[in-house]
Amino acid sequence: MPATFSALVRAELRPDERPIFHSSVAVPRLDDADVSVFASVLPLLIIWHKRQKWRSAKVIGEVLGVSLTPISLMVLTNQRLLFWSRDRRGSYSWLGQVPREAIIRVTTATIGIGWRTCELSMASGATTKLRLVGQAADDLAAAFP
Repeated sequence: MPATFSALVRAELRPDERPIFHSSVAVPRLDDADVSVFASVLPLLIIWHKRQKWRSAKVIGEVLGVSLTPISLMVLTNQRLLFWSRDRRGSYSWLGQVPREAIIRVTTATIGIGWRTCELSMASGATTKLRLVGQAADDLAAAFP
């Protein structure tokens, strides 16, 4: 039986660390083309779309220093951002962590109820984007004023 996500989070936390919130995280596509209309018609575009998502996850993961998947789970604590992936069987895999000091600022759109793109400005000078569900995007932006 796979461990529950909350048990995995508790096992990863340091003694002086507390979770603030958790959310699903999706990686935005690197190019701005929207092929969702055609993807339902042409199977080759579906394959291309999936490859683009994995490519985006790899590029964004390199900036964060974490090996991301197209859909990941994130926990924000008072010290770090923690990332896991979940497979189809329901088991979780540890992806890595990003210290809060490595992120200078997070900005997000103020409108929208679905997935919203957050832009993370890193201490290294790089910027990257993650997609979070509505309120989680606001919470992440508020945690990095």
